[in-house]
Amino acid sequence: MQTTAPVIVVLDGHTLNPGDLSWAPLRLLGETHIYDRSTPFESIERAKDANIILVNKIRISREIILQLPKLKCICVTATGFNNIDLQAASERGVAVCNVLGYGTSSVAQHVFALLLECSNHVALHSDSVKMATGPASRFLLLEGPDLRTARQNHRNLRLRKDWPESGRYRARLWHARPGYP
Repeated sequence: MQTTAPVIVVLDGHTLNPGDLSWAPLRLLGETHIYDRSTPFESIERAKDANIILVNKIRISREIILQLPKLKCICVTATGFNNIDLQAASERGVAVCNVLGYGTSSVAQHVFALLLECSNHVALHSDSVKMATGPASRFLLLEGPDLRTARQNHRNLRLRKDWPESGRYRARLWHARPGYP
């Protein structure tokens, strides 16, 4: 039995690869067409022969799915798939998948950056230094009730360990802090 390589169409490749990555591994899997950006109208024309489409931000509506008769799979190059009409895909027997664990470390890092901003007001102090409204001495002292409270209550942060992978990663990072339980 002879099988043919799938036709793969990337409809908004710029969000995933603005030019710093190679598409070569994907091209090994089948006939591949890559577009930086696509409008809904362009998506239909570009993917009309596709077996597999890869998207990141572009919305794949019922109208688009119904006009792609060869479509077997929609791959979302992110964690969610709220941009895909799942009911229409299911009705047509089109599989929908996303990226498991996408952004785990960067999401965890951003969570801690926001937690530290909320407790230490880094941007407020940075702005005051830039505007020369900070302490009027030759020593910079960032002090105030908000900072004292943050230091006194540093142990009140609770992290749930039953979160998905990014949550568990945040918990591991938090508990790995030197000098803290």
